[in-house]
Amino acid sequence: MSTIDTEAALQRAKSHPSFLLAARYWTACVAFDIGDVRYLLEVVDGVPRAFWRADAHAGDYDLRVFGSVEGWDKLLTPVPPPFFDHVSYGSARKDLGVEGDVVTAVGPYFAAIQEFVAVLREVRNGPVPVRAVADVDRPFDTAVGRYVYVKIEGVQYRIYFEEAGSGDIPMVLQHTAGADARQWRHVLEDPDYQRLYRMIAYDLPFHGRSLPPTSVRWWETEYRLTRDFLMNTVVAISHALELDPPRCQAHRPLTVPAYGRQAPDRNQQRPVASFARGRRRLSQPARRKDRPRQSGRISKE
Repeated sequence: MSTIDTEAALQRAKSHPSFLLAARYWTACVAFDIGDVRYLLEVVDGVPRAFWRADAHAGDYDLRVFGSVEGWDKLLTPVPPPFFDHVSYGSARKDLGVEGDVVTAVGPYFAAIQEFVAVLREVRNGPVPVRAVADVDRPFDTAVGRYVYVKIEGVQYRIYFEEAGSGDIPMVLQHTAGADARQWRHVLEDPDYQRLYRMIAYDLPFHGRSLPPTSVRWWETEYRLTRDFLMNTVVAISHALELDPPRCQAHRPLTVPAYGRQAPDRNQQRPVASFARGRRRLSQPARRKDRPRQSGRISKE
């Protein structure tokens, strides 16, 4: 991989609308390790101030984006191959990833990290080609939405879901916490999936169009989305819609195995081990002055 033009990357980041939007209020120093070569990006209150090549084992940083030279080569191609279109946190892959405190450093500005990678891709290749989505040849989408009443932990909820597909295999689609079933809109319209699956994309209680229950004074207690409540919701919806055996696809990889353990009576449960990736922004990110800086390597404490 050729050396990055740090000045060109810095100037492009200063005018890149998507990066500036995702990085607003961000103050951090980010290490980008490309094999044995390290670059440091300094952002102050959402504005990129400096980007330079540093010693491979030096530098005071808040989080690290790392990868092999081969991994970065694939990541920065104009149209990256599958699995190399972004960097991920907590991945089992060793050739490309993000390392740092997920609450204070990575989570609040994960989108900004991805957008800076897009800046590097553009600096390396020139303007990245935009792949337009063709107009559809139908007046309506095939997904149909409706509500189902289910009881979860003794409380009745009115759950909104959308359904598409005529396949023999039922598949429930779990969105990211804080989002809703719109994350699955393109999956629901995929003709290959429609042929194989009966897809159910639902809004969790208190999410999207699944409003809070009317039979309890829900506003008097703190809302907490626990694992048990999430799993009980999936099981209740599957039973109400007579999905037997259902497959489960989720935006977070821990959801599927947890669902399998939660429904031991459904012996034919066959979770699908593939996951979409959503982005979540924390509403009040921690500022640098409120968290410790790290020198050279990120603490595991």
